[in-house]
Amino acid sequence: IHVFIDNSNILVGFLAYCKQHSKRPKGLLVQKSKPTLEYDALFTILERGRNIARRVLVASSPLYQPLEQAYQAGYDVSVLKRVKRTSDDPNSIQADLSDYQPPFEMEKEQCVDELLHLKILESLLDYHAPATLVLASGDGKDAEYFEGGFHKCVIKALERGWKVEIISWQRQLSQNFLNKKFLSKWQGRYHVVFLDWFAAELGCDM
Repeated sequence: IHVFIDNSNILVGFLAYCKQHSKRPKGLLVQKSKPTLEYDALFTILERGRNIARRVLVASSPLYQPLEQAYQAGYDVSVLKRVKRTSDDPNSIQADLSDYQPPFEMEKEQCVDELLHLKILESLLDYHAPATLVLASGDGKDAEYFEGGFHKCVIKALERGWKVEIISWQRQLSQNFLNKKFLSKWQGRYHVVFLDWFAAELGCDM
């Protein structure tokens, strides 16, 4: 079993689910009571007591919460620093100057997905006997530097005889992973598990 976690994707889905289903009165948001993801529960869902060959988690800083549980569980943790990006759209040069909005800087992730893609493809190359790829991410779109993104990695794994499990929050899951033809083609070796089913265990105040 090879486990790969897109930390930001899982965390964003977790916070969105908690916000939508929280029992707290609207407008009540206390810093010390912010929801925190129970990583040990997440690892249990992903691993389910099976023999694990690789554990990989990639995140970006600043972190929403510490990743000590990941280190303690034996995960290969990479934390990439967010980079400043301009909001200016290079395709808007021809726009009416009256509509011009000055660009502003924001910090965004860079190469987080690509590092996970690389590590997944590493497993496919280094382990000749087909195994099981467990991907904790719902991101199915093209990456900035890798056309096809996680979906392409999943296809490559399936074509090499691997089994694949996609673990994601339902609202975060790309439709690329739920395409009927895709599901039919890889039936028996491809499974999707929604983290919504385990929201309380993962730390949502249900």
